Amino acid sequence: MTNQISGTTTSPLSDANLPAEYRRNFDLLKKLDEPIPHTAVTFRYRLGIVVVSVLMVLLPLVYLAIIGLVAFAVYYHAVHHIGMVGAVQGRGVIFAALAYATPIIAGTTIVLFMLKPLFATTSKEEPELVLQPAEDPLLFEFVARICRAVRAPMPREIVLDNSPNASASFRRGFWSLFSHDMRLTIGAPLVAGLTTQQFAGVLAHEFGHFAQGAGMRLSYLIRSISLWLTRAVYQRDGWDEWLEKSSQGDLQITWVVYITRALVWLTRRVLWGLMYLGHLVSSYLLRQMEFDADRYQAHVIGTESFIQVFERMKLLGFAHEMALHDLNDFYREGRLGNDLAKLIQLNISQMSDDVRKKIRELTAEEKTETFDTHPSLSERIASARRTNARGTFHDGRPASCLFRDFDATSEYSTMLFYRQIFGNQLDLNLIHDVNDLVEKQKVANLAFESLNRVTQGSYSFRRPLVLGHQEFTDELPRTMSTQELRRLRLAIETSAGPYETLRGKWGTTEELRMLVAQSSLLQQAGFKVPKNLFDPPLVNPQQCDALWESTNQTRAQLDSQMKAHEEALAKRINLTLAILDRATEDEFPGRDLLDGIADRMCHSYAAMREQVEMVLSFRERFTALSALVNSGSSKGHNPPEFPGTLQRVLAETAAMLGQLRRALVQHPYPFDHATANLSIGEFLIKQVPTSDDLPGVAATIEKLLEEFPRLYVRIFGQICWVCEQVETWLDLPLAAEPKRE
Repeated sequence: MTNQISGTTTSPLSDANLPAEYRRNFDLLKKLDEPIPHTAVTFRYRLGIVVVSVLMVLLPLVYLAIIGLVAFAVYYHAVHHIGMVGAVQGRGVIFAALAYATPIIAGTTIVLFMLKPLFATTSKEEPELVLQPAEDPLLFEFVARICRAVRAPMPREIVLDNSPNASASFRRGFWSLFSHDMRLTIGAPLVAGLTTQQFAGVLAHEFGHFAQGAGMRLSYLIRSISLWLTRAVYQRDGWDEWLEKSSQGDLQITWVVYITRALVWLTRRVLWGLMYLGHLVSSYLLRQMEFDADRYQAHVIGTESFIQVFERMKLLGFAHEMALHDLNDFYREGRLGNDLAKLIQLNISQMSDDVRKKIRELTAEEKTETFDTHPSLSERIASARRTNARGTFHDGRPASCLFRDFDATSEYSTMLFYRQIFGNQLDLNLIHDVNDLVEKQKVANLAFESLNRVTQGSYSFRRPLVLGHQEFTDELPRTMSTQELRRLRLAIETSAGPYETLRGKWGTTEELRMLVAQSSLLQQAGFKVPKNLFDPPLVNPQQCDALWESTNQTRAQLDSQMKAHEEALAKRINLTLAILDRATEDEFPGRDLLDGIADRMCHSYAAMREQVEMVLSFRERFTALSALVNSGSSKGHNPPEFPGTLQRVLAETAAMLGQLRRALVQHPYPFDHATANLSIGEFLIKQVPTSDDLPGVAATIEKLLEEFPRLYVRIFGQICWVCEQVETWLDLPLAAEPKRE
């Protein structure tokens, strides 16, 4: 399946014989023969149609009128005012010529700037999965029956994508505007997450849009016009860069360009007003179209099922976002899941009641804003309740039964999704079964939960602990060890809250030190630092040194206050590791496995612990380097010290990156990774950039600052998980979940 991925627009599935189980599902079609009651168009919908119709004519006319007026003004000036050049003599001829040419240059530029959005090219089409009737006949007949029920035209094309939604559109854009050449796009996550009844409701909603012939066409036109206006207002390209560069130089010459830029800006402000007017009216119409389509949906599946569908789709939306984050985490380990829709369903199945409750609360709090294209869910539910429909179609089978082989189709759709991201560079060896990846992720989540319980949510990679069973040498009987662990757990629980406050103050010192690093580097590069650039002001070396010393004093005070919590935490973990080390497999079944995990994680933790200070210095260096680069002028008016300072800092930073990589390249990456024999150094820094590669240095530091804390905390979480397993063996209950504000 995955070896056949290409830019084709059709599914590779082909089987002339329909499976018996698939054929049995055809009986649900009998439930779709009943047409729904005629859906009356509301006054608000009619009002929207009228207003948008007027605006549809008005907006392009105003837009073209502005272009025509400017073009006519240029023409009139060029023809009727040419005599102003010959009316003067001597040096005045030059000024007269400039005065004559300026309106022509500015006006022509404005016309060109306004015309270019109308001829902007569309983006390149991505590969997509167009479903075929011969492959999924039940789906197509299901769609046809719903179309007949809502009195809408059958779509010419059904496309499957990877969004948790569905949409109706004109298949070929403007060229399909005056025909029934429609396209239905459905998301594989939607199919995987709904019953056939719920799915039928979503389709009825979309076909309700198909039935909105005039409204759908008008909304398409007004959105196209709004897009033109948006391009005219916001789109910047090579022409804008040319104008900006042309305004640099001798003011006696460039004033013509400045006037042109001012007039372009003024024209864009006028178009900005037209754009917002278009957005305002089109948003109103689109909301009314949604209400109208909702009535079709309610009549097909009933009001109560209508409400359930939207609650389910909210869950799918949140789970979809989670799945994208999961894919990012998988990719860090050199893997990608083979089925995005299945991953979304797994995320929903693992959602706690608290998460589901929070999603419902957030949904209930949504309000409809002026420029929203969809009403809030509460308004849609209220409208559906007024419809009070019983529904004509009721069936609880999963919507995936409409496909002959939904799993294979969904996997193929996922591969197309990856192809859109990676192009021809997609490595098929990255693809792994999503069930296996989720199981690995569960282990990581368990470790993170252990980390929160053991530390009571109070830990920081900036202040690492000394961990390892060798750090605890006292021989304690099991009873005394249990008592000591109880004491340490109570101490941690008591000090966690105050520790969080102290940790926040420690973070403030880090922010101040980054300001010092920025100001110091700017001064070294010869820049004059304004008093209002930093708070507090850092305009000279003396102020920088004073603030740095102040943060040192604050840190010394904080350090003495933070140690008690950190020492209790380290002692608790080290005591459990020592108990594990001295236990036998007979006494503690599974001890050998836990000891192997503990040794591997503690070794990695110690290796990374030694590099924490260097990583923190990279954060200061990165912000300082960013400030230095941002201060550098593109016009070349920089202090003479600037190039040398930039080159020196880049060379030092590249050397430090190489030093860090060498220090960690000898330590194996402690987790399962698709790349065999990967080291921590290779994981964090794939390749050391050269000293003259500014983008490469910046990107490497940015990745390091993101991945180092993540890996560090993940390793620490595994150690905490081992700690909890030992405490459980000692008949100690899991610590309470940390309290969160």
